[in-house]
Amino acid sequence: MCGILGLYHIHGKPVTSDLLLRMSGKMTHRGPDDKGTYLCNTSSLDWTDGLDPKLWKADTGLAHRRLSIIDLSSSGRQPMANEDHTIWITYNGEVYNFRQLRPILEEKGHEFRSATDTEVILHLYEEFGEACVAQLRGMFAFGIWDSVHRRYFLARDRLGIKPLFYYWDGDRFLFASEIGALVSHPEVDRTLDINALSEYLTYQYVPSPRTIYKYIRKLPPAHTLSFFESRLKVNRYWSPDSSDEGRYVGASEEEICADLRKALRESVSMRLVSDVPLGAFLSGGVDSSAVVAFMAKEMGRPVKTFSIGFEEEKFNELEYARSVAQDLGTEHSEFLVKPDALEVLPELVAGFGEPFGDMSAVPTYYVSKMAKESVTVCLSGDGGDEVFAGYSRYLRWLRSRLLDIVPTKARRILLGNFSTLLPDFMPGKGLVHRCSLAPLDRYGALLYPLAMQEKSRLLSPDVRRIAEGEAPYAGLKTLWDSPNKGALARLQWVDLHTYLPDDVLCKVDRASMLNSLEVRVPLLDHELVERALQIPENMRIRNGKVKYLFKQMLSPHLSKSILARRKMGFGLPSGSWFRSSVREYARDLLLGPDARTREFLNTIEVNALIETHQKGFRDMSGRIWALLVLEIWCRRFG
Repeated sequence: MCGILGLYHIHGKPVTSDLLLRMSGKMTHRGPDDKGTYLCNTSSLDWTDGLDPKLWKADTGLAHRRLSIIDLSSSGRQPMANEDHTIWITYNGEVYNFRQLRPILEEKGHEFRSATDTEVILHLYEEFGEACVAQLRGMFAFGIWDSVHRRYFLARDRLGIKPLFYYWDGDRFLFASEIGALVSHPEVDRTLDINALSEYLTYQYVPSPRTIYKYIRKLPPAHTLSFFESRLKVNRYWSPDSSDEGRYVGASEEEICADLRKALRESVSMRLVSDVPLGAFLSGGVDSSAVVAFMAKEMGRPVKTFSIGFEEEKFNELEYARSVAQDLGTEHSEFLVKPDALEVLPELVAGFGEPFGDMSAVPTYYVSKMAKESVTVCLSGDGGDEVFAGYSRYLRWLRSRLLDIVPTKARRILLGNFSTLLPDFMPGKGLVHRCSLAPLDRYGALLYPLAMQEKSRLLSPDVRRIAEGEAPYAGLKTLWDSPNKGALARLQWVDLHTYLPDDVLCKVDRASMLNSLEVRVPLLDHELVERALQIPENMRIRNGKVKYLFKQMLSPHLSKSILARRKMGFGLPSGSWFRSSVREYARDLLLGPDARTREFLNTIEVNALIETHQKGFRDMSGRIWALLVLEIWCRRFG
């Protein structure tokens, strides 16, 4: 895993090695093992690897920070060039089928100087151009400078496992693995996007393609970007087929299970290729246990597993993780997260580069830190709930469809108006409000509990005026309206394009890379995803049991007690923490005289939120956490 960076100054000061190194240095945690730069003057197409930057007046350049995983020698150093130095790449990720692709390229006359997957991508681009991404199987984000055509080509993997951000203001084009590297450029416009701030309060992350900065954008998953003659062109190159038709038409449960089992075994096996030690995160839940079970069969030696827990029993999964570890004979390690663990919050906020309100980033950070002491690569079970329909909210929404017998307008008049009369501390207020909503808004409210009326009151008048023009859950509507989707497939489709890449995978990438740990996600192998999304809906959830067929498929590998376990989630015991040990910390930051969020928020409503939680009327800890992160971010970057 690595950190990548690219600059193109159409006007203004030259690109220098010092600038590239300073910006890429903000991502040293992503690549502590090596660094490199490349400079080019596009008018003359001169090039250098940065050995004597004083001789060059370059207008474009690449930089790279390397975490060595495959081919640890210096031949894997980046940025990397093709044979005649006309095409250069800076790349982050792992392409698991590179060994199968290499002989195909060698037959076409391409010469290799390393044993890396990086060089395979480089020659694939030479051979197939932008269509090269269709042949890649793995997680990746890369930027290619094509001096022959004088263009940049960027690509991000299909599910959004690896991040990629870009900036374009008419004078300069930049891209990087992290926002922090981009905003360290002295000429980048750091104007905030107020609508993005409003969306953050709704989703607790800033949804793609926006970022908290007006001129910095996320390249969405499964998209490429071409920058040529001062024009940006963004294209989607992949979309899974989530209809019931296709692969499993007429197939029995046993046949589908066998096919999925084969695909999962192959996915796990491919992700065990590494020249450094590797292990796995283990929560004791179905997904991580499945990954470890298949690892154990493939590796032929004990898997190193790592688990996180809490003193609060309601949130502690260590007992279940120990049970799985014992069953599978793993070499197991544990870490207990306590309230003083929040000391890492400023570092986490800085690492994300923009407000990110999912509090499970904290335990993810600590389990990554523990794992890094023993390994450089970990496999995780992320993505299983989105791909195999494992969330209880899917079941709750499906049952709520009975409400749609009553027209939305009538429910909004009766229940919507009634919910506004209930005080925020009243238990059941959220349920009454959700029952008044249209189907899409009802799902949005299940996943993102801050009601629009609450958010409106929370925003300052100036911010409210700017944000009021945006419809609730506007970013979900296009996905929701996709044709030929069954009810459950529609929910999964939305999550695969929003919550999974922008929350779950974002969290795992930043929290792990802050510890220089690579995390691989076998349940998100795109060929496995394509199979899973063609499972008939009545086999995804059956008789009130989520992830039905996935668990059937795993029954030969995991005990009944693990398969029958109720999902706990991976959060913090923040409800009790915000009423005790970290109560004053939150109050001082959000309501003290130095609070920076006063510019955006109504402090009276912030205080009411804290009081409601403190008195135990409703658990507002998620909202308080999101505001706390925003305040820390404003103090650091705002």
